[in-house]
Parts: sequence; C-alpha cells; structure tokens
Amino acid sequence: MNIHSFIKPLTLIVLISSNVSCVNQSQEKKAIESLVQNCLGRKLLLPDSLVVYSPFNQYFMDSLEITRAYLKVYSYINASCPTCIEDISSWNEITPLFNKNNVPVVLVCGSKDNFELIKYFHETGVINEFSFPLFFDINQQYLVKNNFMKESQHLQTVLVDGENNILLLGNPIHSMRIKKLYSKEIKKRIQVHQ
Repeated sequence: MNIHSFIKPLTLIVLISSNVSCVNQSQEKKAIESLVQNCLGRKLLLPDSLVVYSPFNQYFMDSLEITRAYLKVYSYINASCPTCIEDISSWNEITPLFNKNNVPVVLVCGSKDNFELIKYFHETGVINEFSFPLFFDINQQYLVKNNFMKESQHLQTVLVDGENNILLLGNPIHSMRIKKLYSKEIKKRIQVHQ
C-alpha cells in the first residue's frame, strides 16, 4: 500500500474525530473512523428529486456546468433550521477558493416546511447571494440514499470527482484543517487532470 494513500484517510479521520463532541468519544471516534474508511471511493448517490432553486442574479456556474465539473463539493443544508441556513453565508466566504479551480459548491437543501423558511430568508435578505444555484431535495431522499451522512453532521460534506466518487469527507467551513485538506486535494487532482 502506498504511504500517501494511507496518510490522507488517516489525517481525515483525525481531523473529523477532533471535531466530534464528547458524549462517548471513544466509541463515536471508532464508528466515524469506520464510516470514513468505508465511504472513501464510494459513489455519492443523487436522488431524482433534486430541483434547482436559482433565486440570485448571477452564478459562477449553472446547473449544467455543475453536472459536468471534474470535481465538486456537496454539502447538505437543513433548510428548516435557521442556524443551518446561515451556513450559506459561511460558504460564501470560502467559495473563492473553489471558484478559482472551477470546483462548484453544491448545497443540497432538505426541508420539512416545504422550503418556506429558506425562501423567506432569501426574500428578506438574510441569505446573501451565492455563487451557485441551490438544490432542493423535494422528496427528502439525499440523506436516505447516502445513509452514512445521518451518522454525523461532519460527514454531510464531501468532495467528489466527476463520477461522484467520494474523495474527502468533512466540512471546510467549520474546520481550517479540513479546508486546507480540500485545497491540497483539489490542487493535486487538477494538476494531474491537466
């Protein structure tokens, strides 16, 4: 086994584990380590129930360009939760890192209120413009199809390749270490692709 292919997953496990709250940290750490190992290289499954929501004026990429992108970041947003919706502003702060490498950030929104709260936040200006359209999961199938994401919010953000194979797990808006890991992996993959 190549030492580099071992270090990256191990680093990711350590980073995710360091962000996990400590109820029963040892057991949860082992469960997350196992999940990470099982998810790397696995396909991210996208439900047919995703609907494009484009409330903003200008986008870095449209939905067709996103589908064709060589690398993508997918992150789940609970659109019925005011605090979770505010994460869109945090994504706005780091999207330039992804935009300069033509890596779209795909925010998949799930909702129990028919997306009324997120629409209201947009109409009242609580949500700033975002570089990419949002995707509404109308039938709430995204987390069902990607069941590992239900285990921890730390696993609800992934970097995938053009075939939606999972390359990294973890949310770069909540951890500088994970943000650096994403940046390093994206640069490496783009250099190889060119």
